[in-house]
Amino acid sequence: MRVRGSPLIEVTATFAGILLVHFVIGVLANKLKTPLLNRYSRLIRPFCWEEESMFYERILHVPQWKDAMPDLARRLSGGFAKDRIQSREVSYLRRFESEIRFSQIMHSACFLSLPIFLLRRSGLRVLLVAGFLAAHLPCLVIQRYNHPRILRVLSNFRQQGRAGEKSGNE
Repeated sequence: MRVRGSPLIEVTATFAGILLVHFVIGVLANKLKTPLLNRYSRLIRPFCWEEESMFYERILHVPQWKDAMPDLARRLSGGFAKDRIQSREVSYLRRFESEIRFSQIMHSACFLSLPIFLLRRSGLRVLLVAGFLAAHLPCLVIQRYNHPRILRVLSNFRQQGRAGEKSGNE
């Protein structure tokens, strides 16, 4: 359905629709967090070429720009900040890894909602694609970069036998 009227009304309606869709995705995903992670974790596990992070470091230069990205989880009630590792305890690191997986699912779902807005016959299509790419692609890249790194840390704890010592009764 196309909103008739001035370009300002169309832009406002489109922006409101995007916010609504993202809000609904966020609410549903948070309610279904555990089932989502259980079902889709295999789809977002790191690929073998991501394991050493060379692509992200040498081609995309992620370490140089990732800290400039805002972590909106800090602003959400119950959000889990992923901008810095706050603890070396295994339980925290496991939660961090789980939140990275969840973040990938969330950003992917939001990005996949783009076609809903592209169905409109509007001059906004290029701006919509650029906006969705700007909002979600850097976040996905950062999560893809961090995921194998946090898995390596957890693996190192297991190999050193420190997992039980650091986390108590695991």
